[in-house]
Amino acid sequence: MNKDDIYAINPSYRLIKDKVKCAIYRVDDFFNAVDNITIIKSYEAVVLAMFDGHRSLSEIYSLCKYVFPISNEVTFVNDVVKTLEKRIEDKVLVNVKDIEKQKILEYEPEDFLIPKEIEESCPLDMRFSFPLSVNFNVSTECPFSCRYCYHPLNYVPPTLSIERMSFDRALSLVC
Repeated sequence: MNKDDIYAINPSYRLIKDKVKCAIYRVDDFFNAVDNITIIKSYEAVVLAMFDGHRSLSEIYSLCKYVFPISNEVTFVNDVVKTLEKRIEDKVLVNVKDIEKQKILEYEPEDFLIPKEIEESCPLDMRFSFPLSVNFNVSTECPFSCRYCYHPLNYVPPTLSIERMSFDRALSLVC
């Protein structure tokens, strides 16, 4: 990575914070499905959130030196990025020259701060207090034949007619 270049989080990935944990996850481009959820440390999420597509790598190094009690900011940032890329098995950062501006997601680094004693209180709990995605099956027909799909291959008569729940009602349950 060049210190004068500007980087952003890979547009296929999202950061999220719950009460006691942070995570990075991939969103499938075709189905918009959540995939590859990886729990990360609060400080890792803070570092990633600094990559907003506006700051150069050297500016991020300076910010990290200011925010974290570290002696070598270059090694610290590079280690965070390399460690996450190894864990998710994908590139976590992209050069903004290589992506469309509207695809860059911006986060506030302070949104991912979690006190250390709270973050370490339940390290094995992978659950979130909210769903990462919600899927509605609005039809029993599908043109795909996915081998892993739970949906029946034959037509199933509806057990709940569409008239019983309006679109507005369904939308209110999600939003």
